Amino acid sequence: MYFSNGFVYAAPGSSPFGGSASDHRLVMFVANDTGDSDNHNEGGQLPGEFGAGIRRSSSAFWFNAHSALIGCDGLDTSADCTVQITGLVYNNETKAEVAAFEQTVMLPPCSPHTGNLAMINCQLTEVRFAQSMQGLSGLRIQAFSKAGTARSWFMGDLTLGWSNNTCAAGLLRGRSQ
Repeated sequence: MYFSNGFVYAAPGSSPFGGSASDHRLVMFVANDTGDSDNHNEGGQLPGEFGAGIRRSSSAFWFNAHSALIGCDGLDTSADCTVQITGLVYNNETKAEVAAFEQTVMLPPCSPHTGNLAMINCQLTEVRFAQSMQGLSGLRIQAFSKAGTARSWFMGDLTLGWSNNTCAAGLLRGRSQ
């Protein structure tokens, strides 16, 4: 998998969320214009995108997205966080990824802990992706406040599967770094 700029490892205790159920590890996307521009050079992804990168034209690296635990930063606790999830597929004719599937979910705000402004013990929300999120070359997740401002988000327990399970595809993936 290739990840756009802006993805970081959120070490335990460094985020308002307690970590994912399986490993207490989280990924964070920092929404402050750290992503690459909207081009796909050398595996570059759209901001908030992860996927097959430079291998996006090969169906051996396409995947199905099933679910993830997601939470938004606590900077705007007055309203729900809008999360837009976009499934991208590679178009062989145009030699580019196109948005093929979209899903929008509303996540509850993470409220300040009683007595101070710290956001602690927030819960990630399980988001089940639409069944149409299959055969993807990339998955883009963006989060927004009520006012439309980009928000940072956290993710744990991402569940994916290969969409091409042939022996040839497995051998190609096995030979790739």
